[in-house]
Amino acid sequence: MRANSISHKLAVTAVILLALGTSRGWGDIPIGFNGGFERPQGVTGELPVDWAPFSSKDINIGISTNIQRSGTQALEISAQGRQGSHLGVFQNLRVEPKKRYTFQAHVINSRSAPLNGNVYGMIGIEFRDSSGHEISRQISPQWNRYLSKMKWERFEVEARAPKNAAVAHFVIYLIDGDDGPSKGSVLVDDVVITRK
Repeated sequence: MRANSISHKLAVTAVILLALGTSRGWGDIPIGFNGGFERPQGVTGELPVDWAPFSSKDINIGISTNIQRSGTQALEISAQGRQGSHLGVFQNLRVEPKKRYTFQAHVINSRSAPLNGNVYGMIGIEFRDSSGHEISRQISPQWNRYLSKMKWERFEVEARAPKNAAVAHFVIYLIDGDDGPSKGSVLVDDVVITRK
């Protein structure tokens, strides 16, 4: 009887560990904040807590309750409609040299205002030294107006911090192309930032 009880506990433990391992990866340590864009709660259009905006012109970024992958909110980023403009959000996090970092985000095209024109986006990791100077950058594959409006798509980038890296910006970008103005929005949810 005791052997069956131990076997059962081991089997349950193995299932739990397997589930944890497949959601991130063995040994991955989460380091990001507010990846579900759940704070502030219920304030449509507000900037998400723990994320800093950047823009060449307008800040068309805010919390949306219209569609989400999980939870009750997602981040909506809208094109500026100006040729060559850019905007997005980032988290500035401390990094350890030579450690590997992974940045994942789930993105979907807006159903009510889909991307149009030459607008495109991506996620990226920008490593910086202690003075704040960028020393390297790794970006994900890009999304554009052909991004699905029906299914969330996962984008991922992984990079090893250079030996003189002190911090990294984990960035979500949206860029209006150089071939004329663009319009539309994407939604981003379930962002995960990890260190191996």
